[in-house]
Amino acid sequence: MKKVLIVEDDPMLSEIYQKKFEKSGKFEVIQASSGVEAKEKAKQEKPDLILLDLVLPEMDGFDVLKKLRQDPSLNSTKIIPFSNLSQEDNKKKLEGLGADGFISKAEHTPQQLIVEVEKLLKEDERKASPKKVVDLSSKKEKFFSKDQKRILIIEDEEVFLEVFGNKLEEAGYKVEKTLNGKEGYDLLTRHNFSLVLVDVVLPDMEAKRIITEFKTKFPKSRTKFIVLSSESDLEKNINELKKIGIQEVIDKDKINPEQFVEEIKETLG
Repeated sequence: MKKVLIVEDDPMLSEIYQKKFEKSGKFEVIQASSGVEAKEKAKQEKPDLILLDLVLPEMDGFDVLKKLRQDPSLNSTKIIPFSNLSQEDNKKKLEGLGADGFISKAEHTPQQLIVEVEKLLKEDERKASPKKVVDLSSKKEKFFSKDQKRILIIEDEEVFLEVFGNKLEEAGYKVEKTLNGKEGYDLLTRHNFSLVLVDVVLPDMEAKRIITEFKTKFPKSRTKFIVLSSESDLEKNINELKKIGIQEVIDKDKINPEQFVEEIKETLG
C-alpha cells in the first residue's frame, strides 16, 4: 500500500480527498494543514508521494518544496504541487525547486486525482538531473467536451444515482455523480455545469444551502437547478427552494428513467 501525504489547509477538501483515497483501498493517507506540519510529517513518515498545495499558512508550498528537496532521505518521494495557482506562471520556479509534476485542482475531481496519482507512482524513479514540470492537466482526458451538456447529480440514494445517471449518459450527456453534499458543492464550484440535480435532504449539506451558497458566490452563473424530492419531503422545504430560483422539482417516486431523461432534455432545451 502506497503512502500519500496530502497537504491542504481547507478542512472540507482535505476530508474529501482523504476519504476518496482510503476508499480506493490502495493508499495510506497522511494529512497536513500547514507548511510547517507538512515538512515535519514528510520527514517522519517518508511518504511515496506528496500532494502539496502552494497556498498554505506559516510556510507556503514553494518553501516547503525547497526544504523537502534539501533532505536526502526524501530523494525517492515524488512531490506534486496541487493548486489553483497557474502552472504556467510558476513553471520555472517549480522546476528549479524540484517538483515532479503539477496537478490543477480546478481540473480534477477527487476520483481523477486518484488516477493521476496512481500513474505517477508507476513511473520510474526520479532522475537526479533537473526536472521538467509536466502539466498533467494537458495529458488527461478533458473533463467535458465543449459540445456536451454538463450535468451534476447530488443524491444519497445510490440506486437512483446509478440508474438515472446511467440513463442520462446513454442519452449522450456527460454526468458527474456524488452521494455527498459537500463533495457535490465542491464539484459545482470547480466546474461549469449546465444543470445540477440535487436531493432536497442530504445528510451533510442540504439542497437549500448548496444552491444558496453557490448563487451567492457565482451570481452571474447560468447553471440551472432541479430539485429531486420524495413523498417524505415537507412541502415547506419545497416552497423555500422554489423561492431561491430552481427550475423544477422532480418527484423521484413518480418518474421512470425514460421520463426523467425527457424532463432533462426539456429543461436544457
